[in-house]
Amino acid sequence: LPPWFPAMFSASGFLLFGSSLFLSIKDIRGLGNVVKPNLSDLASLSPLLRVTFGWFGLYYAFLFFQSWSKFFAFNAMKKESKGDSSKSPSFGQVKYGAAAGTKYFALNGDRTAGNMMEQSIPFLVALWMHGTMIDVGSAAQLGWAWLLTRAIYPIVFHYGLPWLLASTVPGYVCISLLMQPFFAFAF
Repeated sequence: LPPWFPAMFSASGFLLFGSSLFLSIKDIRGLGNVVKPNLSDLASLSPLLRVTFGWFGLYYAFLFFQSWSKFFAFNAMKKESKGDSSKSPSFGQVKYGAAAGTKYFALNGDRTAGNMMEQSIPFLVALWMHGTMIDVGSAAQLGWAWLLTRAIYPIVFHYGLPWLLASTVPGYVCISLLMQPFFAFAF
């Protein structure tokens, strides 16, 4: 596959993310009708559905970014070896091994996709619990805040600490705020 192929799919994921975000501006500002959850009326859950589509787009954009980073690393390492096949790792060594190390965005791609996967289950569960049992509007606002801070992860990962905390800590806070109303019932 050419290196631009995964990048094209990553761009389409960001397009879905951006489109969902644009359609949710009213939800984020809180200017829309604050709708209490009504599970029999799917339209009342549309702010949650838009956040979920935004998550879907960002999730796949990050997966394709991970793939692109491996193609990029492989091609760069091949050029560095200047045709000497004994110095050039195989694509499998780059994609599934540690041949690229921290160079060429390879680790950035892995950690961006990995962190998204690690945080997605708590996020989606908290988002839908809050949105279907407490308040659709506040769930959508916190959901977009989580997604926007998650979207900057590959950029801040490149710069390391303390910049990385600008993506991770707000994400933990958003998940905690989504779950906070349930603590009183659980304990």
